[in-house]
Amino acid sequence: PVLSENDPLHLVSAAEMEPMPEKKLPFLVKATELAPSFEIAHYLLAHCHEVLFRQRDELSLERARVVVDKYNEVLALNPGNIASLVAKGHIFWLSQQLDK
Repeated sequence: PVLSENDPLHLVSAAEMEPMPEKKLPFLVKATELAPSFEIAHYLLAHCHEVLFRQRDELSLERARVVVDKYNEVLALNPGNIASLVAKGHIFWLSQQLDK
């Protein structure tokens, strides 16, 4: 295998070069698989899921749960990750708006 396919930093860089969130996902998933404690990769993966969640016309509670779970993975690595806490709070707020 090519080194770039097994280097989490390269995979995160490749993801950041992609303009489309759908194309970022495979790079970020692989980076988190190769380096399970790579907090930045986990955060970028969660954020990518959030972008996809918010881009779709249909916001459902089930889809919101996927995004919250991804942010929970980041918070498991670093409970003080403020960006994840804020994003998770915003998703919860959106979810409450869906209940109305």
